[in-house]
Amino acid sequence: MQEERILEELKSLNGRFDTELRGLHSRFDAVDGRLDAVDGRLDAMDGRLEHHDDMFRLMAEKMNTVESTQNRMLDAMLDMKKTMGTLATKEELHEVDQRVSGTLAEHTVILNRLDDERLVTNMRLTRLERGRAASA
Repeated sequence: MQEERILEELKSLNGRFDTELRGLHSRFDAVDGRLDAVDGRLDAMDGRLEHHDDMFRLMAEKMNTVESTQNRMLDAMLDMKKTMGTLATKEELHEVDQRVSGTLAEHTVILNRLDDERLVTNMRLTRLERGRAASA
């Protein structure tokens, strides 16, 4: 009798143990499902992060291109600044303009005198030719 009671208690314990195990299995399955869902979301995030990483790489390449262009422009500007430092000032340009204008005025006077002398010489030649034609 005692053995039967012990067997019944063991069966009862075994049943409760099976019930608990089924409950634990169902909980583990639920947790496993949630973990699978989280894993799926993490995979999606990983894909987005890879896409963002590619975009950052492209942006870095563009930034390097822009930086090299800016460096070339800066070098060109520095060269221009050096060149501008050697250019004449406004006062120096005005002085050169005054000298050129004065020289042009002097040359104009000389050209006017030469033109007057040419006219006078042409008139004398014309008179001489008329005088020779009249005496012949």
